[in-house]
Amino acid sequence: MLDNFSIKNKIRIVVIMVFVGFGVLSFFVNIFLNDTKNYGELKSSIVSIEANMLQLRRAEKDFMLRLDLKYLEKFKTIMKQLNQIFQKVETLSLKYDIQSDEFNTFKKQLIEYDIIFQEYVMQQKNIGLHAKDGLYGLLRKSVHDVEESFNMLEDYKALSLLLQLRRHEKDFMLR
Repeated sequence: MLDNFSIKNKIRIVVIMVFVGFGVLSFFVNIFLNDTKNYGELKSSIVSIEANMLQLRRAEKDFMLRLDLKYLEKFKTIMKQLNQIFQKVETLSLKYDIQSDEFNTFKKQLIEYDIIFQEYVMQQKNIGLHAKDGLYGLLRKSVHDVEESFNMLEDYKALSLLLQLRRHEKDFMLR
C-alpha cells in the first residue's frame, strides 16, 4: 500500500503517526494523572474527616467540662468544615462511581450526633451554665430568699435545717 508513495511522503506519514501516537499517549497520561490527583484528594479528605472528628469531640468535651459557649461555636465551625469535606467526597465518589453504605451511614450518624449535642446544649442552658442563671440560678435565689426570711424570724432551728438542706443540694450539684 505504501509502495506508491515516495520516501519523503512515507517519512511524513511516519512523523504524523508518531505525533498522533504521542498525542494519544499524552491524552491518556493526562487522564491518569488527573485520576491519581482526584484519588489523592479523596484520600486526604478522608484523613481530614478523621482529624476533624477528633476536634469535634474535643470541642464537645470542653463544653461539657467548662460550660462555655465558645466551645459550642467551635463545634459548629468544625461541623461546617466536615459538611464541606463530605460534599467534596460525595462529588468525587459520584465522579468515579464509588458507592459506600458505610460512608452514608457515617454521615447520617454525624448529623444525629450534631442534633443530640445541640439538644444537650439547650438543656444545659435551661439548667444554667453558671450558678446564677437558668434553673440553678432560680433555685439559688429562692433558697437565699427563704434563708433571709428565716434570719428575719430568728428561727434558728429552721435555719439549721435549711443550711443542712443546702449542703445536700451542693453535694448533689457537684456530682
